[in-house]
Amino acid sequence: MTPRAVVAAVVLALGAASPARAETTTFRGVTDAGRTITLATDTTGQATQLSVLWRPRCPPRVRFGVQRTTFVPTGGEASAPALLGKASFRLALAGGRIAQVRLRVTGALHGSAPAAQRWSGRLQARVAIRRLGRAAGTCTLSSRWRAGREGVGTGSFAMDSERGDWLGGGMPWRYDAGNATIAAKGTPHVVTVHLEGQDHRDWDASFSAPSLNVLRAGQRYVPDASVPGAARFDVRGDGRGCDATPGSFTVHAIRFDSLRRLSELRVDYEMHCDNGTAANRGSIAWRASG
Repeated sequence: MTPRAVVAAVVLALGAASPARAETTTFRGVTDAGRTITLATDTTGQATQLSVLWRPRCPPRVRFGVQRTTFVPTGGEASAPALLGKASFRLALAGGRIAQVRLRVTGALHGSAPAAQRWSGRLQARVAIRRLGRAAGTCTLSSRWRAGREGVGTGSFAMDSERGDWLGGGMPWRYDAGNATIAAKGTPHVVTVHLEGQDHRDWDASFSAPSLNVLRAGQRYVPDASVPGAARFDVRGDGRGCDATPGSFTVHAIRFDSLRRLSELRVDYEMHCDNGTAANRGSIAWRASG
């Protein structure tokens, strides 16, 4: 069997993760094998979802592809404080093989300041493979993992809206650390920005690379709805949104740290809502703290 990625949605119980936090948070990190792991917590600090890429070690002649498993909580209680979740499920593999998977994830949250918060733990897996009802090999995994909180940083957002532009209302908008909280996160394929202004207005933006590509510094992207998998972007807020075509965006800087968290982003864009003549032009700059 050739290696392949298999997506498995798994339901399991997650235990209490930490003291209450002020808001929903996400953490991104890596396992010992360098594979991505993400963790979400709710407003009480309880883990609500964990998604991990993993691949066990198998005996010779037994090949088992990279898996993506998403743990979804059911509200149950874990049997130990460090136990985030456990699950048992089956996967159909190539060649008529069936894999019985048992997963166990432990972890703990460290640090109190948002920029310093880190999770660490261990991922364990045991995979029993059968073919035509007979045992065909057992694969195992025991890997440490670590993750840091995403989106903690400072930045600025400047929007210039021409008269007749629906999104910006024909007004200039300026935000920075003095009058707004700006969070950014994502992957090399897509990044999102969320702004909460002291003027009680929220703004959101997302920028996506073309399918099977990544966002690159110095690259200008022109979305085209008629081309499947083309780049796309969206800016909305203050109760308004629109179809951002025609339009384009340019990535001036995009960086990620050792935990694969977004650490720097600078993007300029221009959009014409619903094929209008009035332009909306904006600049977003953000840098992670810590």
